[in-house]
Amino acid sequence: MKYGIDVSMFVDVNLAAYAYKIDFVIIRSGEGSAKDEKADAYIKEAKRLGIPWGIYHVLRLGSIYNNVNNAADVIRRHGIPPMGVWCDVETPDAFDDEAINEFCAQMEKLGAYAGIYAGLMDIRTGKVGCPKYDKWAAWYGTETGYLRDFSKEDIDIVKGVCHLWQYYGSSTGPDKNVCFLDDLSVFKGRGKEEPKPDITSRIDDIIKQLQDLKEAVTNET
Repeated sequence: MKYGIDVSMFVDVNLAAYAYKIDFVIIRSGEGSAKDEKADAYIKEAKRLGIPWGIYHVLRLGSIYNNVNNAADVIRRHGIPPMGVWCDVETPDAFDDEAINEFCAQMEKLGAYAGIYAGLMDIRTGKVGCPKYDKWAAWYGTETGYLRDFSKEDIDIVKGVCHLWQYYGSSTGPDKNVCFLDDLSVFKGRGKEEPKPDITSRIDDIIKQLQDLKEAVTNET
């Protein structure tokens, strides 16, 4: 197993202090049309320290274009995330399989590994579907912050639905995660860590397609 953390603008984390303690970090890129103010700094620091990094974007319905564009913009600036791009659907107002599938499909077109972050029970009960995509499940169970305090039965349940598990959440520090895979290279997707020469044009093509779709829907109404 591999161990990691996830961070956002809501917590001030010194990644250098974790460099020799973690195997990966997943960084919040934004929420809907809003960008995370610390995303660029965290990504640059992770790359400097050689920590495999991924991003997660909090899905907000109403304009899939804004969600895709914000995540794609991170890829344009920093390259393909070696720990994937995760569609965060932790709240019921984002339980829309069509929107989730569209977001993940667009990330795959850019060469990234795409997955879904959601609560464990929402995944197990089918509230969050999209079986094509990997899952990153949130379930704390214990407030100690130690993985050792979970029973083998608990861990086996989580293993049955995801590869990544957020087993501890904190409002003052980073959330704690475990990956059940020993080889993290699976998350590198089809592309390289650095963008290919035509990645900007591919992103622009996707944005134009989404704009055309938005205009078509507007005209119909």
